[in-house]
Amino acid sequence: MSKIKIVGHASGTGVLTIAAPNTNTDRTITIPDVTGTLLDSGSDLPAANITGTLPANSIDSDNYVDGSIDTAHLANDVVSLAKMAHGTDGELITYDTSGAPAFVAVGSVGQVLTSAGAGQPPAFAAAAATVGGASGVDFNDSVKVRFGAGNDLELYSDGNSSFIKDNGSGEFYIRGTNIILKSGVDNDDYIKCNENSDVKIYYSNAEKLATTSTGATVTGTLVESSPTNAVTTIVTNDNVAVRNFGSSFANVDTTWYKWDLPSSGTYLIGGNYRAIQWTRNGFCKVRLYNNTASAAINNSDRMLLESGNNSNTLNVGVCPTWVVTVTAATLIYLQGKSSSPTGSGGSGIQEDYNGNNECWHARMY
Repeated sequence: MSKIKIVGHASGTGVLTIAAPNTNTDRTITIPDVTGTLLDSGSDLPAANITGTLPANSIDSDNYVDGSIDTAHLANDVVSLAKMAHGTDGELITYDTSGAPAFVAVGSVGQVLTSAGAGQPPAFAAAAATVGGASGVDFNDSVKVRFGAGNDLELYSDGNSSFIKDNGSGEFYIRGTNIILKSGVDNDDYIKCNENSDVKIYYSNAEKLATTSTGATVTGTLVESSPTNAVTTIVTNDNVAVRNFGSSFANVDTTWYKWDLPSSGTYLIGGNYRAIQWTRNGFCKVRLYNNTASAAINNSDRMLLESGNNSNTLNVGVCPTWVVTVTAATLIYLQGKSSSPTGSGGSGIQEDYNGNNECWHARMY
């Protein structure tokens, strides 16, 4: 039978106490079967003599040596940040090509962590100056740059033409203090827009139109591509030798003496007439009547002739003109009035045997 011998140290004064546990269960201490001393001179327990599982907090940092506890005997999540070795502020921990832990050196302000590929530790490097780098961003043909949750704005090229396309439901704004559109090759001006000032339009880099505070200034000639100036009615031998006017304004003739204005705009209208005053003192005059609106046009009275000689017939060629503005296609009649009664001795418009009586109009704008 093995024996247990407890021997005191010759020079020591300490007392070895073996205390009974505070439990009703028996406890057994089994001494391992090894030769030599169980504890070395430094009171450290060799790793080879530790088996099984040690109770929590049973060994602190003063009671083990390096290598005496391996990873198999460390519980998960027991090493806190406070127990890790101190490093340099801002350093990162990674692994080198051999798998050993390594530090990533501290980067400078604005740098980003960049991977060098498999087998190489990451490192801090300067960020790209712009998206796509110094050479810009390239897109293939018909690949669109889109903005807005509903792709409201698109920018793209189909390989031939370039497009800025607004798909939104609102307005499309181009904003700037001074906006200039130029040609791509010759650098010619197309349009210049200056805030709180003028807008200029160019032809082959030469200014042709500029807006002003009161309208616009045109350099050169302004030509209407489809002018509407036309003679609307030419009166020739309508089988009525004389159209005498009555004492009140009335249409001269709705077939011949009229202007059929085709659209809205401002028109210069007029007539070339042979007015007649028979052997009576008096006058005859005309005015315009808006048949479309069923109303006379204000300030449109024009005197054709007036005579104080009651013995001779008077014929006069007259060319009255008017400026008329209409908001839609409009039919205007010529009305006449005389101070003399109708019939022989009256006044009005006489048939021109040369066919020169006419009504004409020209659209101004």
